[in-house]
Amino acid sequence: MPVNPTVMKLFSRTHTFWYRVSGGLVGSWIGTPVGLLTTTGRKSGRKYTTPLQPIIDGDNVVFIASNAGHKVHPQWWLNLKANPEATVQIKRDV
Repeated sequence: MPVNPTVMKLFSRTHTFWYRVSGGLVGSWIGTPVGLLTTTGRKSGRKYTTPLQPIIDGDNVVFIASNAGHKVHPQWWLNLKANPEATVQIKRDV
Protein backbone atom coordinates (compact mmCIF):
# COMPACT_ATOMS: atom_id res chain seq x y z
CA MET A 1 0.00 0.00 0.00
CA PRO A 2 1.47 3.41 -0.99
CA VAL A 3 2.51 5.87 1.70
CA ASN A 4 0.33 8.95 2.22
CA PRO A 5 1.82 11.87 0.19
CA THR A 6 1.55 14.28 3.16
CA VAL A 7 3.43 11.84 5.38
CA MET A 8 6.06 11.36 2.65
CA LYS A 9 6.57 15.13 2.33
CA LEU A 10 6.94 15.63 6.09
CA PHE A 11 9.31 12.67 6.40
CA SER A 12 11.36 13.91 3.44
CA ARG A 13 11.79 17.41 4.85
CA THR A 14 12.69 16.13 8.33
CA HIS A 15 15.07 13.53 6.93
CA THR A 16 16.78 16.12 4.68
CA PHE A 17 17.23 18.52 7.60
CA TRP A 18 18.90 15.94 9.87
CA TYR A 19 20.98 14.53 7.03
CA ARG A 20 22.41 17.97 6.23
CA VAL A 21 22.98 18.91 9.89
CA SER A 22 24.87 15.68 10.56
CA GLY A 23 26.78 15.58 7.27
CA GLY A 24 25.03 12.35 6.37
CA LEU A 25 25.79 10.59 9.66
CA VAL A 26 22.10 10.60 10.60
CA GLY A 27 19.70 9.37 8.01
CA SER A 28 20.78 5.98 6.71
CA TRP A 29 18.09 3.32 6.57
CA ILE A 30 19.17 0.23 8.47
CA GLY A 31 22.77 0.62 7.34
CA THR A 32 21.82 1.44 3.75
CA PRO A 33 23.36 4.67 2.45
CA VAL A 34 21.15 7.64 1.68
CA GLY A 35 21.79 10.41 -0.79
CA LEU A 36 20.20 13.81 -1.26
CA LEU A 37 19.12 14.61 -4.81
CA THR A 38 18.49 18.29 -5.55
CA THR A 39 16.59 19.12 -8.72
CA THR A 40 15.04 22.28 -10.15
CA GLY A 41 11.25 22.45 -10.30
CA ARG A 42 10.09 22.20 -13.91
CA LYS A 43 7.34 24.78 -13.34
CA SER A 44 8.52 26.86 -10.37
CA GLY A 45 12.27 26.96 -10.99
CA ARG A 46 12.77 26.36 -7.24
CA LYS A 47 15.31 23.87 -5.86
CA TYR A 48 13.86 20.70 -4.32
CA THR A 49 15.85 18.15 -2.32
CA THR A 50 14.75 14.55 -1.87
CA PRO A 51 16.43 11.87 0.29
CA LEU A 52 16.76 8.63 -1.69
CA GLN A 53 18.58 5.32 -1.45
CA PRO A 54 21.35 5.36 -4.05
CA ILE A 55 22.91 2.52 -5.93
CA ILE A 56 26.59 3.43 -6.13
CA ASP A 57 28.77 1.93 -8.86
CA GLY A 58 32.20 3.57 -8.82
CA ASP A 59 31.64 7.22 -9.77
CA ASN A 60 28.06 6.55 -10.89
CA VAL A 61 25.04 7.08 -8.65
CA VAL A 62 21.64 5.64 -9.61
CA PHE A 63 18.29 6.39 -7.97
CA ILE A 64 15.19 4.27 -8.59
CA ALA A 65 12.07 6.35 -9.30
CA SER A 66 9.59 4.06 -7.51
CA ASN A 67 7.67 6.79 -5.63
CA ALA A 68 6.97 4.46 -2.68
CA GLY A 69 4.46 2.37 -4.61
CA HIS A 70 2.35 5.18 -6.08
CA LYS A 71 1.11 4.80 -9.66
CA VAL A 72 2.51 8.19 -10.73
CA HIS A 73 6.16 9.12 -11.22
CA PRO A 74 7.84 11.02 -8.37
CA GLN A 75 8.11 14.78 -8.78
CA TRP A 76 11.92 14.66 -8.64
CA TRP A 77 11.92 12.37 -11.70
CA LEU A 78 9.62 14.66 -13.66
CA ASN A 79 11.80 17.64 -12.68
CA LEU A 80 14.94 15.76 -13.71
CA LYS A 81 13.46 14.85 -17.09
CA ALA A 82 12.62 18.51 -17.72
CA ASN A 83 16.01 19.77 -16.49
CA PRO A 84 18.71 17.09 -16.14
CA GLU A 85 21.06 19.35 -14.18
CA ALA A 86 21.04 18.20 -10.54
CA THR A 87 23.30 17.76 -7.52
CA VAL A 88 23.79 14.66 -5.40
CA GLN A 89 25.09 14.63 -1.83
CA ILE A 90 26.35 11.38 -0.32
CA LYS A 91 27.32 12.03 3.30
CA ARG A 92 29.43 15.23 3.09
CA ASP A 93 30.38 14.79 -0.58
CA VAL A 94 28.43 16.83 -3.14
